[in-house]
Amino acid sequence: STWGLHFMVRNLDELGSRVAELEHSLAAPKDNAEVALRGSARERRQVRKHYRSVEELRLDHEELGLREPTLRDNPAFQALGSRLDALHGLFSLAPYPAASNALCALRAVALVIYVFFVATPILALALPLRLLHPLLRMIGLENGYLPLDLLIKATARGFLLVFGVRALTEGASALHLSGPTLALYQHSSNLDVFALQTSSAVLFKYIGKRAVFFIPIFGWLMRAYGNISIDRSNREKAIRSLDKAKSKIARWRRSIAISPEGTRSETGLLLDFKKGVFHLALEMGMPLQPAAIFGAYELWPPGRWFPAPGVVTVRFLPPVSVDVDVDTTDQLRIRARRAMLAAVDLPPVHYGSPALENAYMRFYGVASWAFVLAMVLGVPWLYWRFAGVVVSSGSS
Repeated sequence: STWGLHFMVRNLDELGSRVAELEHSLAAPKDNAEVALRGSARERRQVRKHYRSVEELRLDHEELGLREPTLRDNPAFQALGSRLDALHGLFSLAPYPAASNALCALRAVALVIYVFFVATPILALALPLRLLHPLLRMIGLENGYLPLDLLIKATARGFLLVFGVRALTEGASALHLSGPTLALYQHSSNLDVFALQTSSAVLFKYIGKRAVFFIPIFGWLMRAYGNISIDRSNREKAIRSLDKAKSKIARWRRSIAISPEGTRSETGLLLDFKKGVFHLALEMGMPLQPAAIFGAYELWPPGRWFPAPGVVTVRFLPPVSVDVDVDTTDQLRIRARRAMLAAVDLPPVHYGSPALENAYMRFYGVASWAFVLAMVLGVPWLYWRFAGVVVSSGSS
């Protein structure tokens, strides 16, 4: 109808005006004070704020196309989408400076010892305890308190101690604890999973990219401990992976964690969301548990071989409810993305502040270095003593 066409054009014009206004503000020349801010906490906060503004407009543009499908072939609508995509690519966070090579080298030695001589042997030897989990559930022990669940949390804490990274938690009261949930976490660093696992009262099983599960020993243990690989390049295999997740949820009431972005962000900012996890949420009728992560990218961005010590904050957001009779996949995806964008635009008070982060790290740093020295000096000594006992008992 003529009225409907007028309404669509008016909405498109209003959105175009908002995009033009944002383009103008972002194109304004920078003064000396703003240039001096580069790499500072204030600059990182500004990047997050501007990025959210762009992404909210991109979501408005997408919602307009979903409400009015005939608009999608409109040249003006398509041109507006191209302008928004160009703005989307302007932003990236600045990582923190890398740690000194000497300290990194010592932590790297500790990491090798921890992985191959502590964590891997313990996880492998403890694996048969998984057979007891059904029995322990029958007598009332809940997920998260099963033997291997506690061991996984302890192992993740060990990794963070080696890295010198402290994980803080915000919004713990928002965690959905009354049943299984689907956690959506922002993924921009190798630290994300360790921080999420140690910060949550819920023990998550992870859906991760297939290549990780082929890493010798580490990938095999991930699979053996109930995590799920997904091949995003093959739709049928990806669907089978999501079916495995449904089975774990239905049979064992396990909570699943997945990055809706589908890959690690190279900019530290929230990427576009894939649809698979939202299909799963609608099929299972489960709430979504978004989690925003601050500081992980800054400490360990892609391309850096080892993290800088520091603070990572995991903020759990209120669950996003799912109405299987009303919601569509796109509606649920957009609603979850808006919630996460709102969170990452408001980083913690200590974010990027050396003085405040050092206050959190004061005693933790001592514990971290004690753990590193225990790995570098104590573990080799224990293995040497054990080898000596074995040799002496064999020769007697």
